[in-house]
Amino acid sequence: MAPRGSRPRVLVLTAAVIGGLILGLLVVATLTGSRQPAAYRPFFAGMKDDRARNIREGGPVLIPDPGGGERTFYLDLEGDEIVALHVVPPGGDARCPVQFDRAQQRYEDCGGRPVARETLRRFKVVTRVNEDEEESIFVDVRELQAPVPPPS
Repeated sequence: MAPRGSRPRVLVLTAAVIGGLILGLLVVATLTGSRQPAAYRPFFAGMKDDRARNIREGGPVLIPDPGGGERTFYLDLEGDEIVALHVVPPGGDARCPVQFDRAQQRYEDCGGRPVARETLRRFKVVTRVNEDEEESIFVDVRELQAPVPPPS
């Protein structure tokens, strides 16, 4: 049998240990659960043949920013090459993104005015060939590139 005064001490020590564990878990959750955006990396955006067929049949494909920010873009075709066109128009901001009007077959700003695709900044698109000789496309949204002037 335990001495008379040791039982309250055991309860106090147990409560202190449990309280310390709970406090530690809260601190860890607060530090690691911050809403910092994940670091951007090139990401897989589909198989080139599939994406090209989708674009030819239905027009450019809107891809939301993988990090939930302002790096949304359209996958589109220039000849046989896939390009990633940023939705923020020249001199504009993300609150008024460019949209593709399927009826008019053109890009427009949020006011419905045409936007020349050549004026849109781009994200780098990289293709990789897999072991089955199929091309995968990856988009690197870390850095915007300048618009590409139309061919003469």
